[in-house]
Amino acid sequence: MAPVYDLFLSHNSKDKPAVREIAKALRARDLQVWVDEDDLVPGRDWQEALEKIIQTTKAAAVLVGRDGLGPWEDREMRGCLIEFVDRDLPVIPVLLPGAPSKPDLPLFLRAFTWVDLRAGITDEGLDRLIWGITGEKPGIRVDAGPPPLGPPLLHNLPYPPLGDLLKGRDEELRKLSKSLETGERTAIVQHKALYGLGGIGKTRLAVEHAWASGYRAAFFVRADTPAGLRTGLAALARA
Repeated sequence: MAPVYDLFLSHNSKDKPAVREIAKALRARDLQVWVDEDDLVPGRDWQEALEKIIQTTKAAAVLVGRDGLGPWEDREMRGCLIEFVDRDLPVIPVLLPGAPSKPDLPLFLRAFTWVDLRAGITDEGLDRLIWGITGEKPGIRVDAGPPPLGPPLLHNLPYPPLGDLLKGRDEELRKLSKSLETGERTAIVQHKALYGLGGIGKTRLAVEHAWASGYRAAFFVRADTPAGLRTGLAALARA
């Protein structure tokens, strides 16, 4: 399956050094970046490849340097604008080092907020570019808020909670909760949080934690055999 790229870098061939630096920096931040010299397959139709990346990329950056848009970059830019209309593709003008103080951008490209790298390819400038690509400002974590109080709204937990009847396990519950404080989806498995001989109460401890920790959903599957695990996971798909 062909990769889905986060960003297509449309550029003038005269700006290759800056393009390579930007691509390297973004890839270091785990973004999939398409650049012609890296991603055009030898022996294939390069115009067809350009059309495909423009139609599938998640965002496009139109890089403008000292010499303005190159002849093919102008065509790429117009293709990106069509995709903006058809599928709301983010199109980000990027002013490179050496770009004029008053850049002469094409009329329709002027409508988009640019990223200004004329003073250098800095972390701050790259953060703004990433913001345009992903829609999330780097350093700002979008939090869904605290989980609702009370038991899980969705669950298949095998036992009702013991509540105050569970005695002598407070410290174990505290350690279990602390080890799972990630704010993300969590699997409680022996090698991660619970271990010990059979019959010592690992399952009960996990279930009590699930009832009391404010999860929106908590699901229980047995994994003592591969077949049992597959059956349990399949059962979660029922209405």
